[in-house]
Amino acid sequence: MVIAGYSSGGTPIGQTAVPTIALLAVPNFHCWSNSDLRLASFLQVAIFLIGRERMHRLFLLVIAGATVGWTVTAAADNNLHGTYAFTGMSSCIQDEASSGFNPNLTPKGPTDFFTFSVEGTRTFHADGTGIVRGRAVSIDPPPNASASSDDFSFKFTYTVDPGGKLSTSLVPGSFSATVLTGPRAGQSYVDDVPIQSGFIGEGAGTIVLHEQVPTVESHSFSNGDMFLRICNRSRTLIRVRDGDE
Repeated sequence: MVIAGYSSGGTPIGQTAVPTIALLAVPNFHCWSNSDLRLASFLQVAIFLIGRERMHRLFLLVIAGATVGWTVTAAADNNLHGTYAFTGMSSCIQDEASSGFNPNLTPKGPTDFFTFSVEGTRTFHADGTGIVRGRAVSIDPPPNASASSDDFSFKFTYTVDPGGKLSTSLVPGSFSATVLTGPRAGQSYVDDVPIQSGFIGEGAGTIVLHEQVPTVESHSFSNGDMFLRICNRSRTLIRVRDGDE
């Protein structure tokens, strides 16, 4: 940066180059806002006009404060805060005999295959917790053809790693669901939802979630029926509201 100096009588005393290279050594300089850059430029001018020694110390202090502030903001951004609408599809292999699955994930007994779609909301709190509320519509193909719908909800915790990967986990004991239509209408059930992982879009406006590995989970009805199953779920989330519900 080059600035012009003047004497008290208004006579020009020449031009002086005020170094700007110092900014390039500041951590996260490329992430500074325009207001941060204007403040830094102002302080550099002040160094020249008021006194290099004293203002240089002030300049370094302000730079350090801005850097710390940016780092704190960046760390806070690792936590999500808002409500997202979601939709997605799932397909499951369910062990009808409750005999389970082999270590290689093949069923030990007869199985049923079905698919279901979901829609609802997932709210993320800044403290790493959240809640899901939604509705599912299921289709069972022949020979046991049927259809059903149900409302469900559960709480979850989440983490975001330094690379921006999101991971969500069911809070044990928080899942609840009620079957609305179909052969089991009026019953309730509990699912053991596996960990889901995914990525956060630019500005946290969208999120995608998916189960990274096949996991055996339980599916228990209020009449005592319990099944083991393996499901493949994918979810797309779009932010519809900032802040808590």
